[in-house]
Amino acid sequence: MSELSGNMKFLRKRKSLTQTDLAELLNVKRPVIGAYEEERAEPSIDLLLRMAAVLDVSVDELVSSKLDERMSAPRFDHKRLPIVPVKAAAGYLHGFADSEYIESLPTMDLSATDLPLRSDMRVFQISGDSMLPLEDGGYVIAEKLNQLSEIRSGQPHIVITDDGIVYKRVQIEGVFANLISDNKFYSPYAIELRTIREIWRTIATLATGFK
Repeated sequence: MSELSGNMKFLRKRKSLTQTDLAELLNVKRPVIGAYEEERAEPSIDLLLRMAAVLDVSVDELVSSKLDERMSAPRFDHKRLPIVPVKAAAGYLHGFADSEYIESLPTMDLSATDLPLRSDMRVFQISGDSMLPLEDGGYVIAEKLNQLSEIRSGQPHIVITDDGIVYKRVQIEGVFANLISDNKFYSPYAIELRTIREIWRTIATLATGFK
């Protein structure tokens, strides 16, 4: 039952249950749940059956599959992408790694475009006019980069730091990234590469009013 402890914790938290909550649903004492999750004991077959029913999985899935990897990925609709609207920017800084938060975001139907959509793509709404001709409220369709080495220096990217979400051209210089606006009214500025929490490379842009 090598996957049981991890699956129990993952599924319990996915349902927003405490160890006490799960113990009450299974009619056992809370320390029993702790013992299973810490791999200090194993449940009986009868309890496994009841646990699987409460956690909405099969017994085989509960004990054999690594569910945190299989179930954590947000569901992907091949015609729609999640949007991070301007009003959701603050929340995104805290929830970007949470699959449930991503699933709660609104989506944009892009079936009318010829873009090859993938699950590692997202739509960001921008604010301000620093990247004209894309105006305030426009949208950036972008693909996630897994490593900073994938940044194409001089190309526009969505850059996520603790200070917020910005849409800029990124010019790499050593351990710094210069963030450059297309609107020359705005001066470039530098940030340390280590402060970047997520970075997305621009695939396409859309004007305001797109549904």
